[in-house]
Amino acid sequence: MITYSERSGLQHSPADTSPQLAFDSAWAHVPEAADFDRISGETGRLSVRRERDGYDLAYVNQAGSPAATLISADLVLAGDSIHPVSETLRIREGRETREYRFQELSYEILPPSRVEDGDFDVDPDLVNLHSSVSIVPTGPINTAHLALEALELLNNLGPDVEQIVDVDRNPDGSVELSGVFTTSEEKERVVHVFQPLRTTGSLKLSLHSGDEPADRNVPSGLIKIKIEELAPIATDSRLIPFDPELRSALSKQGLSNQEIDTRIRQLSVEAHLHGSQLHREAWNIHQIAEGDFSLDELQRMPPEDKILWLTLLDKHLRSFDRELAALYADLTPVFSGGKTPPKAPPTHLSSLQTVNEFGLSTVALNAMSDRLHLLLTAGLTLSSSSNSQNHNVAEIFELLADLKSQESQLRRTVGRLQMIGQDSYTR
Repeated sequence: MITYSERSGLQHSPADTSPQLAFDSAWAHVPEAADFDRISGETGRLSVRRERDGYDLAYVNQAGSPAATLISADLVLAGDSIHPVSETLRIREGRETREYRFQELSYEILPPSRVEDGDFDVDPDLVNLHSSVSIVPTGPINTAHLALEALELLNNLGPDVEQIVDVDRNPDGSVELSGVFTTSEEKERVVHVFQPLRTTGSLKLSLHSGDEPADRNVPSGLIKIKIEELAPIATDSRLIPFDPELRSALSKQGLSNQEIDTRIRQLSVEAHLHGSQLHREAWNIHQIAEGDFSLDELQRMPPEDKILWLTLLDKHLRSFDRELAALYADLTPVFSGGKTPPKAPPTHLSSLQTVNEFGLSTVALNAMSDRLHLLLTAGLTLSSSSNSQNHNVAEIFELLADLKSQESQLRRTVGRLQMIGQDSYTR
């Protein structure tokens, strides 16, 4: 294991040393393939996927712990040299979650005499990154209530708008809505809905449209355009990685080859769409439960705001459950192709008892949904790196079952809190 410190520079620790991944020390971790399994401590949770130019090692933690916890980790290795190209670590302490990203800017083997201490200085731009739980309102406005009002209005606008607009809390507690619409007319309709909330001065609308003119006040040097040329894909001769499983199952239904090809295309589109929407709902749940409100704000919420908070969570959990059920139905041919379908969650699952446990559970739900979305994209779409040997159907089944259990426990907890809240509010 390799670590870096300003005083000692790069240091090699003994092979049996366990990495210390805490907020104060995670930045000193140097990405290395050899110690990736020791980061997680659970080799059974590691997965490997072949990318176009290398390999992606991934880990998702489902266990909950109030202590420093690694939520997820991704390590990308170069295909030719197997050296680390990038790594992302998501670490949680208490109710706060931080993401650490390591990216290779260049690769060159240098003698120690040419390595400068300044090479490891932190980018000043990264200092401005903030965690959503470090919200310190500076004025008399109840910005937590404002955030709930914004989320409620967004919910009333329907899923089409919800998929475009993001609601974020800034370090001063203010609320910001961002998103890009197809037309300025669509944008203006949404701006009109949120206009009454702007009177407080704590709501910022960063909404744009694809047909609006570019901002000519932005210096041209600040606009960085990157053009990447991708290798062409022969759609008439290439098959998606999940084709063998789907074709084997569909052929048993007595369909012709042409009918099987049509059905595989339909299943791929529908499953990928439901997987994307599932991922979005998991992110919404995580943001409402963990990202948009601090623990202090949740504790200080009046009863009517707590009921609204729980109602919003319940709405997105129900949407998540519908997308998960649709995804089960889409992948039924894969299950019937000799695989074991995910088991239903046990009925004895207890509800979560603390806000910290609830928040950590939504973090795990979001991380697993993100992993599932990546696997579905790799298995159901064509790319220049698609390879029928480089997908993991078994991991998808396991993630679906784990997501169902996690969602059921969250819904049971929200239902219990709604009953308690309604009872205390009516009294």
